[in-house]
Amino acid sequence: MSSVNTHQHVVAGHGECFPTVEILALGPLTNVAIAARLDTEFPATVKHLFIMSGTHRARGNVDFNPVSEFNAHADPESLDICLRTFIRPVLVTWEACLDHSLPWEKTSLWRNDDSSKGRFLKKITRFTQGLCESHGWPFTPADPLAAAVCLYPEIVTEGGAELQHVEVELAGSKTRAQSVVDKDNMNKCIPNTWIISNVNGERLLHIFKGMTDE
Repeated sequence: MSSVNTHQHVVAGHGECFPTVEILALGPLTNVAIAARLDTEFPATVKHLFIMSGTHRARGNVDFNPVSEFNAHADPESLDICLRTFIRPVLVTWEACLDHSLPWEKTSLWRNDDSSKGRFLKKITRFTQGLCESHGWPFTPADPLAAAVCLYPEIVTEGGAELQHVEVELAGSKTRAQSVVDKDNMNKCIPNTWIISNVNGERLLHIFKGMTDE
C-alpha cells in the first residue's frame, strides 16, 4: 500500500467495518490524523484506537527533547488531532514500555524457539539486540506491549488503566511533543484518553512466549 494514499484507504474501508473497527497505531499518527480530517465522521466509527506513543511521567526517548517519545516527536500535531477527535483512545506510553522491560536473556524463551516463527523473530531482532546490549539497555517491548494490550485487554491490571485528560504540547521550545496528563483535573477538562500504565507481567510473558506457536 502506497504511503501516499494510505489515509485514503483508511477512510474508504471504515464503512465496511462499522461499528467494530479497531486500529492499532505503532508509529507516527500522520495517516490516521489525515483520515480523520478527510472524513469527519470517521473517528466516530472507530471502536478503539490503540496508540503506542507519548509519555505520562514526562520521561521521553528523544535526544535534545527529554520529555518527548519518538512517535509523538515525529508528528505531534497528528497525535494532538487523534486525542481530540477519536473517542477515548488508548495510549500505551513509553514509560509503560520501560516499566515492562525484560533482560535480553529472557527473550530467548521465544527468540531461540526452533520454529519458523522463532527463527524469524530472532532474525528481525538481531540488530536491535546488538544495539541495546552495546548500551546496556534491556528489551523494551514498545510495539509488542501495545499489540498485547489491543489483543488481550484483560492483561491490564486493576488500576493499570486511568481515564485522564491529555493534551499535546505543540509550542514549547523544551517540551514540544510532550503528552501532558492532567491527573488532578486542574484544567477542569473532560477526560479524553485511557492511559495504560501497568499490565500483568506473567501473562505478558506468556503472550510473548506464545508468539512462536505453530
